[in-house]
Amino acid sequence: MMPFWKSKPVIHGTVAPGFEPVRELFAENFRRGLEEDAQCCAYVGEEKVVVVQYIQSTSVLCVCS
Repeated sequence: MMPFWKSKPVIHGTVAPGFEPVRELFAENFRRGLEEDAQCCAYVGEEKVVVVQYIQSTSVLCVCS
């Protein structure tokens, strides 16, 4: 079985057009084994442009609104 960071992690959430590299960099941390569970939310002004999360452990629940 391949270690989780060697496979492509399934990142949940959305990114606005033009912010796709943020999702890719976020996913890269999991591929490299640098993260286990994380979420990221970013705004430009009052517009939410990034809401992504990856939850590996079953005991963690994150909700971005």
